[in-house]
Amino acid sequence: RRHTMLQAERSALKWEAYHSSLNILEREMLMISTYLDNLSTQAALIAGFIFATFSPISGAALPLKGTYYASAALTFGLMIYILVCATLTTSLGPTLALKGSDGSSMRTAVEGMKDERRVMFWAFVFGTTGFMVTVLCLVWIVIDEVVLALVCSGVLVACFVGLTWSTRRILRRFEAPESSAMARAGVISGEEFVRKSQVVE
Repeated sequence: RRHTMLQAERSALKWEAYHSSLNILEREMLMISTYLDNLSTQAALIAGFIFATFSPISGAALPLKGTYYASAALTFGLMIYILVCATLTTSLGPTLALKGSDGSSMRTAVEGMKDERRVMFWAFVFGTTGFMVTVLCLVWIVIDEVVLALVCSGVLVACFVGLTWSTRRILRRFEAPESSAMARAGVISGEEFVRKSQVVE
């Protein structure tokens, strides 16, 4: 009887560890979803700003106008890309996690969401850079005085340099391993878990 109780306690501990690993993946999925929601909100805001700047421009040199429209179009396209992809990822990722009968589907969903998050992060970086270029071109298009345009351009460049430095500093401070908290093979399937438990017992 004592041996049976020990086996039952051992199995209970193993299943508790298994469910704890699933809880960790669930919290990681929630964190990624929140991250993507915030990113898509900022992307929508910047896309709205860029859309409002599309208007006929006269009196500016062709290279300046071309750079302005090209950077505005690039920024708008990247922000819409982030908005759509973030919406799909935060909707389909949790759906995939709920489809499977064990933790393997949740692990696959989390890893896929992390891959998409990396792509959208760099899209946001390039989109923000394009936004700064658009505003810089707009300064030279709107302002006629060369000295004033130079001052405004210097302020924008200084802000962009400070933004770049601060972004790198924050990323390094809060840098975390790219692999999942449970690693790619951290959560095994239910059947595999039962089989390994029986072998150990």
